[in-house]
Amino acid sequence: SDIDDIIGAVNRGLVYRYITKPWEQLEVSNALKTAIEYYHELVESRRLLREAEVVNRIMTVVAGESDTERVVEATLAVAVTDLGYDRAYLFDYDEPSGHLVRGRAAAKEGEGLPSLDKMRIPVLQGGGLLATVALTMQSARSSEGPHAPGGVEIAVANRKTTLAVPIGTGKPLGVLAAELSRANSRDFSSSDELTLATISEVLSVSMTQSRRLAELKALQAEDSV
Repeated sequence: SDIDDIIGAVNRGLVYRYITKPWEQLEVSNALKTAIEYYHELVESRRLLREAEVVNRIMTVVAGESDTERVVEATLAVAVTDLGYDRAYLFDYDEPSGHLVRGRAAAKEGEGLPSLDKMRIPVLQGGGLLATVALTMQSARSSEGPHAPGGVEIAVANRKTTLAVPIGTGKPLGVLAAELSRANSRDFSSSDELTLATISEVLSVSMTQSRRLAELKALQAEDSV
């Protein structure tokens, strides 16, 4: 009821709009619509800021590091420390064999990590989540276990859901995945999918450059022979 309290609340951003009584229903309805639009713009701006900060950190690593493995290691670390995921995975796609291989992972403290070193996931129609993402080049998510149709190949006891995005353009270079455990109060949003997709684009550049460099070295070695 005190005007100073009202002004203070508005100025601190705790109140979007103040409407006096008696109010018109249309006035309240319009205020709610614009408030919702404002909220979504605020959430999106915060997501973009967070994404820019994370991508900038990864780009800094990419710019100063020619070793893709170190770039991958830094990316997975950022996923669990800055983005709040419980686990993060990255698999390379081996085109000759048609398998996802060389799995690497990072996890929050207290979260277990499965052994991925020797995993070879066949990229086949009707396969699990990671295989499907590599095959279709479309992001997807799943809460199904490793033995369920379309489920997640990696067996983790306390998984709530996994979100996976493809790495590469046109053809797969690999798959990046993030995971939330059942103890986590949050769930994946469309913002998480956009953020992971942006990170995968950065990884795609790094992995493509690394492969081209490896091919060039191989050609140089052949020429020297």
